[in-house]
Amino acid sequence: MNVGTVREAIATALQPIAEVEVNSYVLAQPNPPGLQVLPPGVDYDRAMARGLDEWTFVIQGFVALTQDVASQMLLDELCAPSGANSVKVRLEADPTLGGLVQSVRVMNQTPGIMVDRGSGGPMLLVEWRVQVFARGT
Repeated sequence: MNVGTVREAIATALQPIAEVEVNSYVLAQPNPPGLQVLPPGVDYDRAMARGLDEWTFVIQGFVALTQDVASQMLLDELCAPSGANSVKVRLEADPTLGGLVQSVRVMNQTPGIMVDRGSGGPMLLVEWRVQVFARGT
């Protein structure tokens, strides 16, 4: 499995979400509202003879807190288990990411936390843990 190719496929799956900038890599100065894909962790050899690896990708979603409610309403849509702007729905719509992997499953989402961006103002951030099974190489 090529990690970069899978990160790009994850970002492509999330692209249709309205009003959100999606990046397959972490940006030094992310522009809210946004989604970005962090480097994954991996458990190798879940099946014998390099048959299957279990990867855990983390997707961060963040909105600016320059408005009290509107940005949080957008984040609520991203966090929802259904709907056009749901991260879960978008990622699980094609559970093989176009045949790149064996399966994709959104396992969980963290509670929101406030992040101080210094002069950029505060952000509200959540993370989704995404389980990806792929053939070992």
